[in-house]
Amino acid sequence: MNKLLYFILLVSLAGCVKHDVDLVFDQLPEERMKERNAELQNKLLEGVNGWKGFLRTSAAGSGYGFYMNFNSVGEVVMYADWNNDAAITAKNSTYRILYVMNTQLSFDTYNYISIMQDPQTSVNGGTTGNGLQSDIEFEYIRSSADTVILRGKKYKNYLYMMKASASEAAQYNNGEYKTAIANFNTFFTTHNNNYILVNAEGSDLKVGFSIAGKIATAQVKKADNSIASDTRGFGYSIDGIYFTDAIQILGVKIIALKLKDANTLVAIDDSGKEYAVLQNPTPLADFVDMFGSTKTYNSIYCYGTAYPSTAVATLPTGVTSNYNSEFSGLISRFSSTSRYVDTVEFRLSNSTTALVRIWYWSGSTHYLADASFTYTYADNTITLTNYTPSVSNTNWTTRITQIGSFLTWLQSGPFKADWVVSSTPSSPTLGGLYKTSNASDFMYGRMRKQ
Repeated sequence: MNKLLYFILLVSLAGCVKHDVDLVFDQLPEERMKERNAELQNKLLEGVNGWKGFLRTSAAGSGYGFYMNFNSVGEVVMYADWNNDAAITAKNSTYRILYVMNTQLSFDTYNYISIMQDPQTSVNGGTTGNGLQSDIEFEYIRSSADTVILRGKKYKNYLYMMKASASEAAQYNNGEYKTAIANFNTFFTTHNNNYILVNAEGSDLKVGFSIAGKIATAQVKKADNSIASDTRGFGYSIDGIYFTDAIQILGVKIIALKLKDANTLVAIDDSGKEYAVLQNPTPLADFVDMFGSTKTYNSIYCYGTAYPSTAVATLPTGVTSNYNSEFSGLISRFSSTSRYVDTVEFRLSNSTTALVRIWYWSGSTHYLADASFTYTYADNTITLTNYTPSVSNTNWTTRITQIGSFLTWLQSGPFKADWVVSSTPSSPTLGGLYKTSNASDFMYGRMRKQ
């Protein structure tokens, strides 16, 4: 009897259970997944003129640019800034949109994005097994009217996508991407010491921009003489470069550098404001911060380019100095004995020793004549003492007649070390040693680290 009553009670309770449980999100999970997938699919197809994409890789922090056009049957046409061929050769592949913890875009056949992820070092120069540490599967984060933001599943780098215009699509498809990349690089080759003006700390400060490989650096000296800088990877677009993450400096977020014509470049911040990219006659950094035995540059030099007679070293153009005649005399004295100077260099070898090195040809043999000095470097002033000829061999001593008054010039310091301005627009970065007794008499040349 008790068992029967217990069974009846269970049946009664079961009859009271509500079968239609209220949904926390007003949809079943499978409905939400389907809707999220459709959102990304529809967004990709909204870009009827395709998408400009920019992706960072983890291996070196560099960025890459892409143009992608998706269709409704899972196919994508792609160009990339990987190399010249990739910029003009369309790569067709397939993609899928699926739900794995979140909606994701997967490139499931080999394309230009796959190159970054390829585990073979011979393909992308990355590490064996990891490539450039990039992804082919990207989690859908969010979108707006003209952008889609995704994030790599493994390496967590963002893939930013922006709608291309009809005009931009035509340029990509007509092979103009390669030309656009070359034009941008040419600007930085022919325009030195680039900067923008940013109003901060009560004045306009010069924020310098430099490019090395696929990485850009912005740097500024603040009012208190401290240095602020930021470095980001970038990818090329048909109209310039876009940073894989905004460059943040002095409270401004720079998202792109856009080339308007061969001589007009602007920086764009996240509000759309444009900043004209200007050129300083000398590098923005103080010379003393850049030149030294352990600094960015330790050598001032000039050189020739071929053997033998056309190898004669020449000074950079666009500079007037009393030193020009001294240098010409040096070259002439060597040439009169059928010897041809191809390099003249002043180098801070270590914290106390400076070297003067003259490379020259005699017949088909290349010779070095060098001398050393002890130096001090204080308040931008270099003082040379303890002249020692023929450091590496006896050539300085045997060629002392040809060296002649050049040695006297070297011993006529002290010298102020500073940048040198050339009237030639495409001049390389120049440094010089100015006689403190006569600022119009200065040795000068290109800068390098030796």
